[in-house]
Amino acid sequence: MTRSGNPSNFAPMARAWLGRVRDLFGDTANTWKLIATERVTIGWIYQHHLLPLAVLALVMGLAGWGLAAAAGPAGYVFDLAMALGMGLVMLAVLMLGVWVLAQVVDALAPRFGARQSELRAFKLMAYGVTPVFLMGLFALVPGAVWVCLLGLVGSLWLIWQGLPRLMRCPPDRFRAYFAVVALALLLWAALLVTLINAMQPRGLLTPRADTTWDRAPPAARPASLPASLPAAEPASRAASAAADAAQPAASPASAVPPASDGLGLPPLAPSASAAPPADAPASAPPLSAAGLQRLTERLSAWMPATFAGMPRDRLDVQPLTTADGPGVALNAGFGQGERAIALNVVYIGPHPRQSVLGEWANITMQREDADRFERIHAEGGRPVSEVGRKDGSGASMRVLLANGVMLDMDALGITLEQLKAAVSQLKLAELEQIRPGV
Repeated sequence: MTRSGNPSNFAPMARAWLGRVRDLFGDTANTWKLIATERVTIGWIYQHHLLPLAVLALVMGLAGWGLAAAAGPAGYVFDLAMALGMGLVMLAVLMLGVWVLAQVVDALAPRFGARQSELRAFKLMAYGVTPVFLMGLFALVPGAVWVCLLGLVGSLWLIWQGLPRLMRCPPDRFRAYFAVVALALLLWAALLVTLINAMQPRGLLTPRADTTWDRAPPAARPASLPASLPAAEPASRAASAAADAAQPAASPASAVPPASDGLGLPPLAPSASAAPPADAPASAPPLSAAGLQRLTERLSAWMPATFAGMPRDRLDVQPLTTADGPGVALNAGFGQGERAIALNVVYIGPHPRQSVLGEWANITMQREDADRFERIHAEGGRPVSEVGRKDGSGASMRVLLANGVMLDMDALGITLEQLKAAVSQLKLAELEQIRPGV
């Protein structure tokens, strides 16, 4: 086997490397015998075997993350520098991990009657973990981390074959020796999988300076801004587009979808027999332009800077046209890691329960399906709509205030109980004291 080379010998070195990888699986017993007799150094094995494997896994991992990011939200670009940094961390863990495993094998050798040799222990682990490295090829397929389990099984099989040949372990103590080595390998693999799961493509997206949602000109924004989570959370905007395409078109007077649309339950039908509540004088005049401006300023001032422990990352203001005249919707987004909440504060008019957006408040009900549950009830004298996913992956709430202001919230990565706890910290009484037109 070639043990040194220069750029002109790259092709023969590559062929030798591929041949060794092939022989590890096709002629395992003879290949281990050959490896045991080779006069090489640990540095040589790093350079000629481990490094090519690690670089190949890194390149395929970057390609896989890039493809996953390309299918993500519009207006965001793949942060190659961050991805490369993460990949180098993985490369270091891989390379250092092999050396640590070899030290463990070598240190344990005398306990099991095996011949202690750092070089032989390193050969065993460097060539034995080859399948784990090769599973990096599947990083090109997003979500295929589980395939690493196949590589782990392959590595255990190679080590089972190579341990007695390289460490000269007595047959009666071989199984116990292998069990300890296998446990060390499993712990190392668990660390790798944890790191891979932590390095998801969502964290590798950065806003494109010329096309972010907040900076887009008004003409580029939709005429009816949905109050669903993806509108405020960039990382899930692609999923929102597919969900919105499947939803019926919103009412021209509405910028908020019907109750429960955020989690997929069918919209509620308003009660035909519900009597119009006296939540505002029948002769309440529509807001003037100056009144609407004052209302917008007061609602903006009330909007919290943090919600559920997450900082606000955007705030949009959109005028509405309701049956009672002009209205306004403030759409704020809060996010941190995999958790996000869209908080929408909407003034729907002086007769909120008669509005298209407030008809749900005339109903008291509870229902559920296999995945979600929904409840509409009165809490603290205010109509409240609650929808939660049974797996805890998301929730939504609506609260209708007496002054015609409605809070509409959609959460991702947050349970309904957590969302309700966050809402309880909002200054709802202060918001309810804001009187439109005053």
